[in-house]
Amino acid sequence: EIASALNNLGELLEEMNDYKNAEPLLRQALKIDEKVLGENNPGIVPDLSNLAALLRHEYDFCGARQLLERAIAIDESSRGLDDPQTRELRQDLTILLKNEADANIPTKCP
Repeated sequence: EIASALNNLGELLEEMNDYKNAEPLLRQALKIDEKVLGENNPGIVPDLSNLAALLRHEYDFCGARQLLERAIAIDESSRGLDDPQTRELRQDLTILLKNEADANIPTKCP
C-alpha cells in the first residue's frame, strides 16, 4: 500500500531529523488514506498522530494540536473514551501542550 510506504518512509526520515523531507511524505500518506478510507475513519488516526509528532518537532504546535484533537475526536467516537489508544492520544496532547508552554513561543491557533 502506497500510503503505508509513504508513512513508513516519513517516520524514518523524522527519526533521522530530516523533517523537511519527512513532512510532505506524511501529508501525502494522510491525504491518500483520507481519500481511500474517509476523513473520519479510525484508519487515519495513525497518520494524524504521526504528522502531529513531526509538527511538534518543528515547533508547529497549532498544527500538531489540530491534528491530535481530530485524532482524539475520531477515536472517541469509534473506540470510546476509555480505549487505551484514545487515552494515549489524550496523553500526547497533554505533552504537546506542555512542550508548547515550555517553548515559550507565542502561538495563536484558530
